[in-house]
Amino acid sequence: MEKRKLLFVFTFNQTIHWFIVGLMIPVMALFQMEKGLNLFQIGINMALYSAAVILFELPTGGLSDTLGRKKVYLISLAVKLTAGVVLVLAKNFFTLAGGIFLLGLGRALSTGSLDAWFVDEFNKIEPRRNLQAALATVGIFIPLGLALGTLSGGFIPMVLGEITSQIPGFGKYSSNLLVFNFFIIIQFFLTSLLIVEHLHPSRNVTIWSGFKKLPEVISSSIQYGIKNNVVFMLLLTTLALGVGLSGLENFWQPQVKNILSSDSQTWIFGLLATGYFLAFSLGNVLITPLCKLCKNYVSGDGPLTRF
Repeated sequence: MEKRKLLFVFTFNQTIHWFIVGLMIPVMALFQMEKGLNLFQIGINMALYSAAVILFELPTGGLSDTLGRKKVYLISLAVKLTAGVVLVLAKNFFTLAGGIFLLGLGRALSTGSLDAWFVDEFNKIEPRRNLQAALATVGIFIPLGLALGTLSGGFIPMVLGEITSQIPGFGKYSSNLLVFNFFIIIQFFLTSLLIVEHLHPSRNVTIWSGFKKLPEVISSSIQYGIKNNVVFMLLLTTLALGVGLSGLENFWQPQVKNILSSDSQTWIFGLLATGYFLAFSLGNVLITPLCKLCKNYVSGDGPLTRF
């Protein structure tokens, strides 16, 4: 696969991936409130989601190394579809918690799987070219996918919510989950067709064989994360950012609902969420020239030489 085609396929895949994620972002708290949960219970569910991601991040990353990036990503889509079905049918706190836990597991499975595939394929094609610039290009479109998804997620309840609210056990925001599930299925087939991965014989193993290799993979990953100063600082920075943003991202929707005294104009929620993803995209537009200005890498001469 030539570099331009590789970049297009990966960018297209990830744009669709994050578009799907964005469909639930502006209404996730409102959906749970519609199911009868209070803010404390919503906080518990979001903590459960984060715990699932943390607990399974390294093990599922190890599976990606042993089973193959594409296979693990497809498994993640199957898990997310299961989570979407559980959530849309949920009738109480415990079933909602189970669905959200599955969402976290699906997130852990998908995190880094196709990113690692792209890095592997890119290095095969042009091992000495600037990977950072290629990833920054992808990074421009990922937030755009999120922005389009969140904007759509704000309009979906206004367009389809009246229909789904007439179905017993469903509500206005169940419409977002139905659209979410539909696009998960589309993404599964698109990924199966467009992503081509040539596995080394040592990685063409069964799931159980992959699990046997997990302790070794996890051990080496933890050691690398602690011993490599740059990676360790990135981990600490990401931790601090996550703590700062998690509460804001989870509870701004109920606050906006209180300010508006209604959630009938759900497009407002989508528009607000779209704004910060557009800012994210702008940051990726600026990062490559900024890196050049700061001389953080030697373009065309190899990997990053400074941070």
